[in-house]
Amino acid sequence: MPSSRTLIPVLLAAAALTLPAAASASAAHPSATQRSVATQAKGGATVVLQRCATGGAGRAATFRGSMPAAPALGGRMSMRFTLFERGAAATAWTEVPDVDAMGAWDRASTGVGAFIVRKRVGGLEPGFSYRVAVKFRWTDTEGVVQRTVRRVSRACVQPNRLPDLVLDDPAIALSSTPDLVIYRVFVRNSGRAVAAPSELTLTVNGVEYAPLEIAAVKTRGRGVLATFKAPRCEAGSIVRFVADSAGEVTEGDETNNVLTRRCGAAKRPG
Repeated sequence: MPSSRTLIPVLLAAAALTLPAAASASAAHPSATQRSVATQAKGGATVVLQRCATGGAGRAATFRGSMPAAPALGGRMSMRFTLFERGAAATAWTEVPDVDAMGAWDRASTGVGAFIVRKRVGGLEPGFSYRVAVKFRWTDTEGVVQRTVRRVSRACVQPNRLPDLVLDDPAIALSSTPDLVIYRVFVRNSGRAVAAPSELTLTVNGVEYAPLEIAAVKTRGRGVLATFKAPRCEAGSIVRFVADSAGEVTEGDETNNVLTRRCGAAKRPG
């Protein structure tokens, strides 16, 4: 089935803990104790992966960011979440763009003792890992940024338990009918689940022929041999096979369903 990734929905919950009166904002020149509290605030910022759900349509991750106040600054706290993903075969993390409630600053009210933000990300893709980077920021009473720190969460790994149809070993051979040839290809399943019945199409000389019904394909193994009878392809033209052409099978990799070969001389059967 063609890939159709959509924006990942995000739910936001924020909580602010009230600062005790004895520890409220202080004078312009902070004491040694206040400086110590501010240092602790910077070091106390954390982001954790609270929940990683991997089951079917419920694939989701919940992340929690928290930061303590810096009373010496007397200003506000804020944090900004950024979502990253990484495929199973990739080494680098990539930012996921245009995700609701990500990439914007969440701000606490003034005079609170701690700021906590939770974000739940749904619709995660199998075979990918997800994590967030959170930038924490403390400002003074004038709104000037005084301290920032960045933290990265653990990854929520979504296992790939889906089928993966691939096409292999294509061939063209002469048939018993002079104006037709036989086009052959194996439909295999390199995934981790049985692939449901699907359709396979063939395009020759720019014409797509009626699809073949392919039975369920087990994981690994030899696969299913599919054969078409169609007109001889023009020398040098492209012959195109498409597995799951109707998009009936949800696969771990939707990018490898097409196999093309340049037309050469057909071999005699047998």
